[in-house]
Amino acid sequence: MNFLGMTLLFDPPGQLKWLLWSAASLALLWEVVSLLHWVWNNRRPSFAISLTLVALLTGMAGAVIALIYGAMAGTSERTRAMVRAGLWGTLIHFAACLVFFLPDGGAILAIMTCALAWVFRAYRRTTSPLRRPLKALLLTLRIIVLLLLAAWSVRPAIERVTHEKVRRWLLIAVDDSASMNRRDMPAVYTDKKLREGEEPVSRVSSVRDALNDNRRQIEQLIRQNDIDVFTFDGEVIRSAELTGKDPEAPFPALTASGQVTAIGDVIARRTDLHTANARDVGAILLISDGCNNTSDIFTPERLAEIKGSQGIGIYTIGVGSQTVTGSTRTLTVKNLGAEDEVQAFNKLPITATIEAIGLDTPGIRAVKVICRFGEQVIGKKEIEIRDRQVSRTVRFVHVPLLPGYHRLRVSAEIVGKKPRDLAGKPSEGKLVRVVDRDMRILYVEGKFRFESKYIARAFAGGRRFRLDRRVLLQPLRVDSPPPIGDKLADWMTYHAVIFGDVSASQFTNEQLEIVRKLVGEYGKGFCMIGGRNSFGRGGWDKTPIAKMMPVDLGASKGQRDEMIRVIPTRDGLANEIMNIAVNGKNAETWASLRKLSGCNLLAGVKPAATVLAETSDRKPLIVAQRYGKGRTLAIAFDTTWRWVLSQKDTAEAQRRFLRQVGLYLTAPKGNVWIVTDRTSYDHRRLVTGAESIRIEAGVEDASGRSMSKTPVKVSLFRPSDTKRQSPIPLALSSDKMMRQGMLSARMATEAGVYTLRIEASVDGKNLSAEHRFEVLKRDLEAMDVLAKFDVLKQISEASGGEFAPIASLSEMIGKIRIAARPKIVPIPHRQELTRDLAIPLIIVLIALLCVEWSVRKRKGLV
Repeated sequence: MNFLGMTLLFDPPGQLKWLLWSAASLALLWEVVSLLHWVWNNRRPSFAISLTLVALLTGMAGAVIALIYGAMAGTSERTRAMVRAGLWGTLIHFAACLVFFLPDGGAILAIMTCALAWVFRAYRRTTSPLRRPLKALLLTLRIIVLLLLAAWSVRPAIERVTHEKVRRWLLIAVDDSASMNRRDMPAVYTDKKLREGEEPVSRVSSVRDALNDNRRQIEQLIRQNDIDVFTFDGEVIRSAELTGKDPEAPFPALTASGQVTAIGDVIARRTDLHTANARDVGAILLISDGCNNTSDIFTPERLAEIKGSQGIGIYTIGVGSQTVTGSTRTLTVKNLGAEDEVQAFNKLPITATIEAIGLDTPGIRAVKVICRFGEQVIGKKEIEIRDRQVSRTVRFVHVPLLPGYHRLRVSAEIVGKKPRDLAGKPSEGKLVRVVDRDMRILYVEGKFRFESKYIARAFAGGRRFRLDRRVLLQPLRVDSPPPIGDKLADWMTYHAVIFGDVSASQFTNEQLEIVRKLVGEYGKGFCMIGGRNSFGRGGWDKTPIAKMMPVDLGASKGQRDEMIRVIPTRDGLANEIMNIAVNGKNAETWASLRKLSGCNLLAGVKPAATVLAETSDRKPLIVAQRYGKGRTLAIAFDTTWRWVLSQKDTAEAQRRFLRQVGLYLTAPKGNVWIVTDRTSYDHRRLVTGAESIRIEAGVEDASGRSMSKTPVKVSLFRPSDTKRQSPIPLALSSDKMMRQGMLSARMATEAGVYTLRIEASVDGKNLSAEHRFEVLKRDLEAMDVLAKFDVLKQISEASGGEFAPIASLSEMIGKIRIAARPKIVPIPHRQELTRDLAIPLIIVLIALLCVEWSVRKRKGLV
């Protein structure tokens, strides 16, 4: 209820609401019973009861029916009774509606209605006759008491709203990073550019002069605003609050020694601090050169969007020069981009930005950019210097071959006479890890045949295999290069080589000698599969391949065309190649396979070789042998596709057999591995918690299955002490496929290359692996030489503020004074009547009850 700008409110306590609702329900039930009892005692009760029920159920309709009936039937006693019953039922109906549809005050109104009815009935008949005025007085006293009690129970309150001016806070953020030491400002900061022959001063010096000159205007701001002045780099360095209590507090000292600039993060944290202390920030004045070089959470642009949506404008003041001034000469390499990890023999794209400022002088004609991967120079480029400011992005591509950790570095050198006062950072590098996880197999056929299709499918289903399938359809020609390279590097990309139905004449002697070296000297694997042009029938007995094969190729020229069954020998059942059963029943699985269509006749098994399978008449079908550092294998048949197309479910056995062949040739000895989510981390971001070092490690057996129950030992070696190791605890991942952990920032506090080592035992062999990562301390303030007013303009535009150079600081303060003027805020005031008027209310209640009791006493009613 509103009256003269005030609102009357009712707020009964929660527990009292249920009590009032229960009391109202009982009172209404009592009234219904009383009404029905009264009409039953009248004549023709059936009509009276019907009229009463209609009134109870329909409310106003019952009252209308009763009044119509009274008007038509006259003024007899019976008629008046009927009208009274209808009106009484209607009143009970409305009271019940108040209880259910007005949960806050309906119960009290219902109780008051019933109480008034009881009061009237109480004084309708008295023990002693009373005159009407006296009876009216007693009724009035009781009614007033009931109303006061009802008002007390609902706790009435009066609420009014006043409007007051509230002082707002103005934040003045001053950049105090090392880039503010650059000397590119006029001696008088209000000058727009350097005068001829004038010696430039530092940016921070201009900021000091500007703040001191505008101190009076800032003090005028204090009359309407509280001001928080702070200096920052990546954090708030120093601060001072200028309020009405202390308007002459000194500005924080400026040293320009900060190592980074984080405009977005610092201002976001500072405004959040004021918000947490219930301070209303009206505007932000940012004084900076715009050289933001790190953002842990908020970029400057994102911060501006958020503050703009909150109605907080950021007004930016630019300090410094956007063009080359004086004797500024810098050469900087920045934004080096390359993957932290790359697969061996894959392309590694590399990008970097070369920035040359002030080098358009006589004697300097170009900048030479050199890209090194480890000790190898992988690319050179030249950038011509034609302007005072040159910024170019250079790109290189490298294919790393050797697994391990390599330092990628891009450096820039001046072609010509190098100036003495050259500044900047002309080199940038990072650590790149080259991995070789896949098992690459070269599979060569001399023609398209059914078997090669299913061999390729079997390897394609293996998680770790990458099959390079080649079909040599044309004979080798002397006047054209061979289809497969004839250099060692062309073959080194593979872990194993498989020759199918292809003759020796398809290769040069140099290529076959390379294959022999791959196996004997580099530990690769080699396999020959049966076919019309395989073994001795293909002329292989007169090539370097014959030296490493487990059988005599000169004696292995025969061919059997009848159906044959592959029967594992005792040595074969014990060898991993022949383990194709999923349920452990290896011999039964081999016996269930279909017979194959023919095979090559192998003969002359060498002494160091092992026969793994044979025919029913003891002719060798699968023979294995170690040769030098590698392994060789002879398989006499070429129709395993029959196992795939069999009516029996033996397709998985065929795939498992060929994958076991691949595992034997590539000779994995189990695998332990450990990696971090990156290879390079920023020292400052680690310390502040913006970055963390996440570790993943695992142990696998020779077939690539995870060994989650195998104990492991993980250690960390720091750059300054490579002999001292710190244990690192790891926990199993949720899928139990690997181990995971995280390095705390206190364990990586120094810059340099760290080493993680994992040790475990796999199949009785002690295996270990290492992973390296580096922590870098970058001089980010040396990267940007020129001021970046574009960044400051984007901040002001996105937040609804304005941008101006430091020469216009005075005018900007005047605009901020308007933007941050005090806010008119509605202030609610609430007066609890039952609390503030409790004693007078009690006195009035007691007085009313005493008056009523005395009147009743004198008239003999007590």
